[in-house]
Amino acid sequence: MNSEKKNVQCVVCGGTEYVKEIGFYYCVECQTQSQELREEVFDLKYDASGIPLNTSTKTIPSVKKSVDDCVEWTTWEAFNFILRGQVEELMSMGASEKFKYTVLQLWAHYLSKLEVAFTSQSLKVLPKIGPSYHEKDRNLVYGTPAELRKSKRKKHQSLSDADSVSTSFSEEIVARKRFRQSKRALVEVEKEKHTQNLESSRDQSTILDLSAVESEKSNTSIVRPLRRTVYSKAACKVRKSKLKTMKWTPARRVLKEKRLLHYTNPNTLSRFRLLVLLHIALLCSRERIQLSDILRWVREGHLAYYEISHLLPSNYCIKGKDHLAFSPEVYLPSYSTVQKTAKKLAKLLNVSNWMKPNLLDLTTRFLKELQLPAMFLTLVERFMVTTPSLNAYDQEKVPNFEVRVMAIIIIILKLLLGLDGKTEDVISSTASKINSLLSDRVSSQLFVWRDWVQFIVCRKALVVQYHFPTRDKIAPEVYIKPQVYINCWEQLRDKCGPSKAVPCRSTNKLLVNSMKQPFLKLKGLDTKEVEKLYFPPTLTPYYSYVKEILSFLPNGEVMTARNILSQDFTSMDLEYLLRPAVYLTVNQY
Repeated sequence: MNSEKKNVQCVVCGGTEYVKEIGFYYCVECQTQSQELREEVFDLKYDASGIPLNTSTKTIPSVKKSVDDCVEWTTWEAFNFILRGQVEELMSMGASEKFKYTVLQLWAHYLSKLEVAFTSQSLKVLPKIGPSYHEKDRNLVYGTPAELRKSKRKKHQSLSDADSVSTSFSEEIVARKRFRQSKRALVEVEKEKHTQNLESSRDQSTILDLSAVESEKSNTSIVRPLRRTVYSKAACKVRKSKLKTMKWTPARRVLKEKRLLHYTNPNTLSRFRLLVLLHIALLCSRERIQLSDILRWVREGHLAYYEISHLLPSNYCIKGKDHLAFSPEVYLPSYSTVQKTAKKLAKLLNVSNWMKPNLLDLTTRFLKELQLPAMFLTLVERFMVTTPSLNAYDQEKVPNFEVRVMAIIIIILKLLLGLDGKTEDVISSTASKINSLLSDRVSSQLFVWRDWVQFIVCRKALVVQYHFPTRDKIAPEVYIKPQVYINCWEQLRDKCGPSKAVPCRSTNKLLVNSMKQPFLKLKGLDTKEVEKLYFPPTLTPYYSYVKEILSFLPNGEVMTARNILSQDFTSMDLEYLLRPAVYLTVNQY
């Protein structure tokens, strides 16, 4: 063995002895394929007379500058790191210590249901492979024979190398046949070992005898022991259903498809399932954070979802098919999709008997966000007491408390103002007239629906102009300054840092540089330093964002919006809607 191979150590056992099989090198001690050694085969070259020149085969270490220090992790371990980072982010935004332990319990139970971990307290059980699995997980847990791996060398179609192509193809067939023979021999040895109940020393001699038998049958000098892949119950169920509609197909081909299960099926791990798990944990721990807050913080970049590579260890590299799971995501699931998936995941985890949060505290928060009169809190409380059927919910389903509270607020507005397109206008005109007549007599004015709607529309328009995630969500057609988008992108970049993704293939530098030129020119036009507007995470977005924007802008700007948004609707009165007889004489006057 040459000095280059001796200098390369196995990442698992530290050995330096390797055996070559079909262009790949495997450690003699632990049978792990080396990622640093590969075999290069040079094409045949001919001289002027047509005689082939000497060819050479060279074993060289593969040069991978960005992957040298990478450690192989399973996707289950990677998602564990991501979940831990997301929990820390939520705790920094107001979640309690109880929430962290709730997530830990649900996560351990989830892994046990997937048959990945926490399946036995007495036995050491390997993780089982589920549907839509990652091929890397199967290789790390159960191992993969080199004979079944596809050769990555290009097959030239010229007449000169036709013999070498046919030879390599026949060698691959022979190698597969030898692997099947060795696998059957290993099974027979295991049966014999259990039936005869041999001692450990005799077991070792049996394995050595088996290696000797195989060396006589073939020219290979070593037989690599392989574990049989074990699939989870969910994977077996999926494969059984698929075989009813298709011909016989190996399990590893059927279960490796990425779109095998529905998007809301909880039997496979993804960043979306982690988001659903966090939602269930927040409900179980009675936190103030609701599902709408989670989705909004994801859009704003406060909660890692679009970019999650910064939550992975520093020695983890996203390469190969890891890009499908951990590369930047552009799609955010809808509110209803999260609720549907939460229902299925809660059923899988046997989570029920949901604890009701403080609904009055949630009502106070919504009234502050909507800037409605404080008297609404008393009306909502009375409505909840008089209609207990609205407070009841099915224990088997995931409750949606924030929707219930908001629905009660809308019902009260409907009862007071009509909201049929005409009644609220008449009431608004009457309230405005009474306010003008009693402006000097009373301390608080009457609530005017028309003025409140103008306040809400003005507030929305102002936030859309200066907050890119809100604009992208509710008004993508509205034009905003490019600097607003640049500031949002730079804040996300500063938080996440450089991506750990390793490109699948080399990029065209000329194409990349030509695409950069227009953006570099735009950046050069604006050379002055601009103070950035930062929006911290909050439970009352519009209320807080308006304050940040108005304090950021100079006093002379957006004067019309300042005048409209300076109104305080929380201190206005609703008595004229509850006891109109008191104000009838004033209206007639």
